[in-house]
Amino acid sequence: MCDSFQAAVNASQYAKINGLLKFAESFDEAVAAAGGASEVTAKLKEIQEAKAAEAEAPAASEEPGAAPEPAEEPGEAEDHEVATVKAKIDEVDTMLAQETGMNPNTILKNMTDIIPLWPAVQSPELSERLAAAFDML
Repeated sequence: MCDSFQAAVNASQYAKINGLLKFAESFDEAVAAAGGASEVTAKLKEIQEAKAAEAEAPAASEEPGAAPEPAEEPGEAEDHEVATVKAKIDEVDTMLAQETGMNPNTILKNMTDIIPLWPAVQSPELSERLAAAFDML
């Protein structure tokens, strides 16, 4: 169960994460009602918190003696960020255009992935597309 939860956290599968947490809570309650002790929920929350801490401090995972990677040229980083934002907005547009089978978690994930990239992008075209996507919501 912990492996499945770890995979869901790594893939940002929010529905699966919530389902596994609810199942773990039910399991812990059932074990407690039977007079036992279970800490499955606590273990899953530790996994989730570890992933959140890892995401907040990526530079801390580097070895102290490791040579820093060469920095990208400013234009290269911006081009990559623009391409990433375009791809995320394309995926949101595709999801919103579907009559059936729209996945709100995919839309939410793409929108939240855009947030840290947006200050570097600032494109009028992308601003219009993003505003149109918000209007569809």
